[in-house]
Amino acid sequence: MKTKHTNIMYSLLIIPFLLMTTLLASSLAGSRVWLVVIFWAASLFCVFTLIKKTLHLPRPKKEYSGLTKITLDLPIDYGVEIYTCESMAKYDFMAREVEVLLPFFSKKGESLTCAINATLYEEESESYSKIACMRELEKVKSQSTLKVFLFLIIPLLTIISLILSVFVFEEFLLEITSHFFVNFVCPVLTVLLLSCHFFLWNRFMGMQETKLDRFLLKYFSEKEVISYITKNEDFKGRNENEKYKAFNDHYLQKRIDSLLTYVRR
Repeated sequence: MKTKHTNIMYSLLIIPFLLMTTLLASSLAGSRVWLVVIFWAASLFCVFTLIKKTLHLPRPKKEYSGLTKITLDLPIDYGVEIYTCESMAKYDFMAREVEVLLPFFSKKGESLTCAINATLYEEESESYSKIACMRELEKVKSQSTLKVFLFLIIPLLTIISLILSVFVFEEFLLEITSHFFVNFVCPVLTVLLLSCHFFLWNRFMGMQETKLDRFLLKYFSEKEVISYITKNEDFKGRNENEKYKAFNDHYLQKRIDSLLTYVRR
């Protein structure tokens, strides 16, 4: 399973938008050199952090302590080595279930590592572990996480750039439009754009989740997949605030209903 370009895409697609935003912000700073320096220092720090992060997704292998190699007979051979990981179970509030390690630099022929929470592996059935690993591996293979992240960040940076552009080119805009357009229409459009963006991003994220759920039905029974979804949501929400529980329960039920509708077509 080739994944190196996944690491590159995070940086290649985000950095140009980040630099454009910084350039516009610097233009607003005018002759205040100290402010320009702060903007570019913050931007370069973000670029450095992003590049450093993408060298080891989701984190360096050295941070995974207590690895024990196991054998899980997955329906698809992803060419990975599967391990239980004790450090993933250290903090319950982090709800770390399965993680696929994606180093940018790797030796030729070296297999990827798939780590599963050691406590979860001991407590749950083998079927649950297989589904959890396979879902995460398919998420990596289909670049679902990358798509969701870029769908959120790139339009957001674009909207921020548009907002800054209004201030940078305010005099020109006033010449070709009016004060009403600049001071009223632009802010209203900004609010509408942000609202539409977050709505569409939420829908897109739900579509990716649904796609993965339906994929699992090719290899596991309806009962096994629904059991996994229910337990997985319970695992992720065990430390959640009570006021969010009703919303998450609604989301869980909607996810199950969508799966059942798909099965009974």
